[in-house]
Amino acid sequence: MELIGNPITPEYEDLKSLVLSDDFSWYYERNSKDDFNFYSHVFLERPHFDRRFPAITSPHMELANTVINQIFDYNNLNANYIFRYNANAVHPWFYNDATTAPHEDHEYEHTNLLVYLTDAGGDTITTGGNHTPIEDDVIIFKGEHCHKLPLRDRRVVLIVTYN
Repeated sequence: MELIGNPITPEYEDLKSLVLSDDFSWYYERNSKDDFNFYSHVFLERPHFDRRFPAITSPHMELANTVINQIFDYNNLNANYIFRYNANAVHPWFYNDATTAPHEDHEYEHTNLLVYLTDAGGDTITTGGNHTPIEDDVIIFKGEHCHKLPLRDRRVVLIVTYN
């Protein structure tokens, strides 16, 4: 796991304001692995076995793409292929040690990039260590991971998987 830089550009601020606004569209997701439920906004839907390419599903993908490219460029990261781009929101859970089930986002090699849009807590736990997030942090990691549920406020993250 590695903490990388966030250039916090005007476009980033615009995307963050949009995602955190009352007008942003969220969709309820039920996770059958651990009965953990959350809200999601899919910018770029992951490839499926019957469709071997991602699909743009959000009218905000152009802005989201600009922001992720700025983060990649700022950190000199090479991304040959973006598999998925999501915003996820998790509401507080009042049990200190509650975590999501350990998982990998895809069955093929990929890197995860997380951008924390809020300062709600909810550590990210990977095989490479734990990260206690603060607002605007950006981390990258590979492999199995999970996260603690926030004890206060709403935890909102951007998730990009790429190779």
